[in-house]
Amino acid sequence: MACVRLAVLVVLLAAYPAGTAFSETSFEKVARFLERTIERYGNLEASLTESLGAPSARSVSKHASPHDPNYTYELISMDFAPKGAQAVVYRDSDKELLVGLVASTPKLVFGKNVRVGSPKSAVLKELGKPVEEKDDVMRYEDESGYVDITFQLDLGGTVRRMGISIWMD
Repeated sequence: MACVRLAVLVVLLAAYPAGTAFSETSFEKVARFLERTIERYGNLEASLTESLGAPSARSVSKHASPHDPNYTYELISMDFAPKGAQAVVYRDSDKELLVGLVASTPKLVFGKNVRVGSPKSAVLKELGKPVEEKDDVMRYEDESGYVDITFQLDLGGTVRRMGISIWMD
């Protein structure tokens, strides 16, 4: 059986043209970038605090859904000043998840290896062409349109601020 598996693998590899690389769509790149960032810092208030330290400021605001006034949720805003980060976590009775993360210092890495101070080329290498580029901001979104990833650049094309926003419906 092992010989058959090896033979199938050899045939598949031989049929795969040399130099051909797996090509991700821009939406897949955004999803992978977001996934790597969440793996690094977490998706919950506790995991963010574990990875970034105790927040220097924390506030909780309570909201009701405009669609159903009986449905309530909280937005927990945290400032991690020593790390140069701000985060917002959404919490309702069933779930908790990160909906906003902003970095303004090189201490935080987004995706595989993009940070404040990275050149524009590093962003393009990891995410490809942005869905929108206006003035000094590059913006990416996921397929659903609910995830925005933005990079604010200085005049030299260096990342000065980066953020992830996840919109809840």
